[in-house]
Amino acid sequence: MQNKPVVAILDVGKTNKKLLLFDEAYNLVYEKSDRMEETVDEDGFPCEDLASLTSSVVEMIGSSLKIEGFDVKAINFTAYGASFVYVDGDGKKDIWTNKADVFASAGNTGAMMVGSLFSVKTIHGIQRPAIAGFVPQVDGHYAIMLDIGANADCKPEMLAQWAELGSIYFESTTGKSNPRVGLMNIGEEEQKGSILAQGTHALLKENSHINFIGNIEGKDLFRNKADVIVTDGFTGNIVLKMGESIYNIMKEQGMMNEFVENTNYENYGGSPIIGINGNVIIAHGASSPKAIKNMIKLCKSVVDSNVCQKIKAEFEEK
Repeated sequence: MQNKPVVAILDVGKTNKKLLLFDEAYNLVYEKSDRMEETVDEDGFPCEDLASLTSSVVEMIGSSLKIEGFDVKAINFTAYGASFVYVDGDGKKDIWTNKADVFASAGNTGAMMVGSLFSVKTIHGIQRPAIAGFVPQVDGHYAIMLDIGANADCKPEMLAQWAELGSIYFESTTGKSNPRVGLMNIGEEEQKGSILAQGTHALLKENSHINFIGNIEGKDLFRNKADVIVTDGFTGNIVLKMGESIYNIMKEQGMMNEFVENTNYENYGGSPIIGINGNVIIAHGASSPKAIKNMIKLCKSVVDSNVCQKIKAEFEEK
């Protein structure tokens, strides 16, 4: 009997270290977990026991290759706090040498963002990259919202660029042309909102590269009014966390339906950093096996869409 081809994922969490095997259909076919207690460093702060961690990872890698019935074709890592990065013989990161098409981690968001800025670097012409989140819609589709936390203090020019980045990403990954761009605001009227919102509205209104439909309010978030929702990272993160709470509250109350199920972060796998010279996906720090599976599917979607190259081509022409 031929062994089933699988990918091994080592999920190195703060306490639990997991070995997960996924088949070619992204189904979780094997799971093993080891629990490791934290120790403290010389200053008394919590930290990993590196000797025990190293031993655990080596043991998991070895055991993954010996599991009966499976043929491990690749091994990857997600890590808490910091991320494992593949390097070649010269110590260069594979994402630079084109040996990896995408990098994903359920590690610290700030570390992932800083690492991307200093390693992969921002695409020429883009002021600041953004993190995009997925917003379920009542009709079963989804919109994307950016920024969702990378940039709390913003300028109108940054949001205007994110509208273009979001449009290219949405069209490339969904196939829907001319996506609708909405600006999150406290009213639909053009003159409403903060100085940031008003300045952004003026720039978006003049931008012929996007399909700007105007302001949208919080009540429109899930109503399929826009495909790309633009906001600053401070507001976007609050909205994102509020949306995540819907699933937990409704599940506790026993009030589940298709829309509520679609608010579960596990269904999306992670959030792409858009505007850098490579494909990077940030997954939820508490990602379950289901979320990791969907993170892998998201990685494939991003790579297949060639969205990073399309963004680079668009901005290099300017």
